Amino acid sequence: MRIEISEKNCKASEKLVGVVEKKVSRLEKYFDDDSVCSVYLKQEGRFSKTEVTIYYKGNMIRAEVSGENFYDNIDAVLPKIERQIYKHKSKLESKLKKDAFEEKQLFFREEILPQEGKLVKTKTFTLTPMTTEEEPLGMYLNREVMEDLEEKCKSLKPPYDAVALAYYYEGKSAEEIAALENRNKKTIQTQIYRARDMLKKMYGKERAEYG
Repeated sequence: MRIEISEKNCKASEKLVGVVEKKVSRLEKYFDDDSVCSVYLKQEGRFSKTEVTIYYKGNMIRAEVSGENFYDNIDAVLPKIERQIYKHKSKLESKLKKDAFEEKQLFFREEILPQEGKLVKTKTFTLTPMTTEEEPLGMYLNREVMEDLEEKCKSLKPPYDAVALAYYYEGKSAEEIAALENRNKKTIQTQIYRARDMLKKMYGKERAEYG
């Protein structure tokens, strides 16, 4: 598995890079050599944001953590990646290494809870191959594309902005959004389709402007 580390508003020390590479490389238990693990480190004021995205055989798993430092973040984000792997074990098993699930989980009982007084935000995403209707948003979303998608979703008028952000950016299903918002699933699905058309127009306009 190839590990790629990128930074924004910060400069990772050799020590941090070494720690990240060593801990992330443990995920090679699950993924083949042609898989890519992208680690994105971003300083946001006094908080450090760490995103780990793994691309493998047309799929993507992504998790995000914000905390006080990158060292604690990497310890918190990797168990979330592994939890997603096991959550979707039946779907992923044929695409991961043959012996991926023969031994115990790598990070089982290792997840560190934030200490009292510390603020830690977490997000977890699992994206599977998209349907034809979702195809214009793409599959292999890099950091710049994800940020652009987030901004476009937020620019939509209510209630399409929140629905688009939850569905297309955060990877939630229509059923999950309906449950969180305490709303009808069919209404959410309709708003997702309308938001999709709005996003397609935005991307289409940009292609026309920039050729």
